[in-house]
Amino acid sequence: MLKSVYINAINRTMFELNNWMEDINYCKWVGVKCDDSNNVVELLLEFPIIPRFLDTRIGQLKTLQKFTLIGGNKLPNNLMSTSLFQLENLRELFITSTGLTGKIPNTFDKMTSLKTLRLTNNRQLSDPIPDSIAKTSLEILVYAMQNITGVIPDFIGNSPTLQQSLIMLDLSSNLYTGGIPDSIMNLKNLKTLSVAFNLLSGEFPSIITSKFAKSLVFLDLNSNNFSGIIPPSIVQCENLKTINLESNSFTGQIPAELSKLQLFDLLLSDNKLSGEIPATIGDIKLNRLRLAINGLTGLIPNGICQQKYSFCDLHTNQFTSVPASCSVCTL
Repeated sequence: MLKSVYINAINRTMFELNNWMEDINYCKWVGVKCDDSNNVVELLLEFPIIPRFLDTRIGQLKTLQKFTLIGGNKLPNNLMSTSLFQLENLRELFITSTGLTGKIPNTFDKMTSLKTLRLTNNRQLSDPIPDSIAKTSLEILVYAMQNITGVIPDFIGNSPTLQQSLIMLDLSSNLYTGGIPDSIMNLKNLKTLSVAFNLLSGEFPSIITSKFAKSLVFLDLNSNNFSGIIPPSIVQCENLKTINLESNSFTGQIPAELSKLQLFDLLLSDNKLSGEIPATIGDIKLNRLRLAINGLTGLIPNGICQQKYSFCDLHTNQFTSVPASCSVCTL
């Protein structure tokens, strides 16, 4: 099967420069990893070392545990190989930047070992997420930059197995509309939730009452149409490190309660926030603070100007007074 990858190569010379076919021991080829019995367990095909199409015989690699295809946007438009989605021992599947067409096979129930699925920037694979994913025990589900329309499916949060296993859900850079469904709040061990760069709307999602309120570390709602206030009760998400609510339509004041969290990034730029920056925000040892392009007024707290941020941006607000020395921030 590996020989067919070489035969169908876009550029055989690039394969040859990376030891393909030079050594009869395929386990020494670049991108191929074997176990002690010379069974192929990992296969990495990264541009320019990629085939013109995915051979259906890839499903013959029954021992394959990790498959990565990075097309560099150069993989020609060809149908997705269905046999790839029936490998029972596959644990990690990563396909990015290809011109693959057709549908993702709805056979995830056969992939009983799958823990990580990352499909990104395959913009011609724009069909909805297959519902057989609900039969898996995925820990990481990234379905981003796929041009998917419609609403976020309920079966993700309603799946008894995903409710226990999923720790990362990234549906960013699609065309989803509506809100974040309440069913997502059933994912009790979720640590990362990203739905950035969609067309989602509604008020701040009911994360505070979710089953993952205590486990959530990373929240990214950036570049949507969310509105309403940022609830002070967000402090109940006690393990949050990153809050990114930029480029929405949130209103009201910045909750002073945020200082009770051990935040790493607080990113609230390009909203409709008003009032003064709470003095307690200056007490948080942040890496990045972005509050630009809002309607904030009053004084910039001295504590902010005394911090050592890697990035601080407060420009395009209506502050009445700026501390004499606040070079750490863009004003």
